[in-house]
Amino acid sequence: MSLTVLIGPPGVGCSVVAKVLAKQLGANLVDVGRTVAQRLGVDPNFAIAQVGEERYRSCEADVFKLSLSAPQEGAQVVAAGSGWINTPGLSQALAQSDAQVICLSAVDAVLAQRNGLNVPRSAALGTVRRDFLLAAHERLSQCRALASLEIDTSKKLPEQVAAEIMTHLKDADACKYA
Repeated sequence: MSLTVLIGPPGVGCSVVAKVLAKQLGANLVDVGRTVAQRLGVDPNFAIAQVGEERYRSCEADVFKLSLSAPQEGAQVVAAGSGWINTPGLSQALAQSDAQVICLSAVDAVLAQRNGLNVPRSAALGTVRRDFLLAAHERLSQCRALASLEIDTSKKLPEQVAAEIMTHLKDADACKYA
């Protein structure tokens, strides 16, 4: 099985890039966030708010582990994001898998825009943008430690990012058999 896992903080494009990449590879696609929401019977955009973080993370851990170990014919692309990264055992499971792990990143202004944090907000809400970016930076640091490649998606179309990943996968495959 050829397994490629895309990781990174919210807004870097893991889901959309994984969809493009899976299509280009003719591979099975597992979008962890969407699969979790589907299993829980909730809207993917509001899943944590609807079922609570503990229940969501528990289901996410199950889906994530299954995506790394499920026997599949051919290739599989997993859009994993980074919500799972602090769940005990999951980083180790990814590191011990045969997956090509790709970290997607973006600059702060792009992350804020893609997550709807580029508009004025009431001061009563506190420092939402700053808090989000601090959490995103922490997750990105953890993701970088697991990845063989990092791609900044800030100024690239999903197709361009997928093409870079394809090149990396071909090079990695060539090294494996050299």
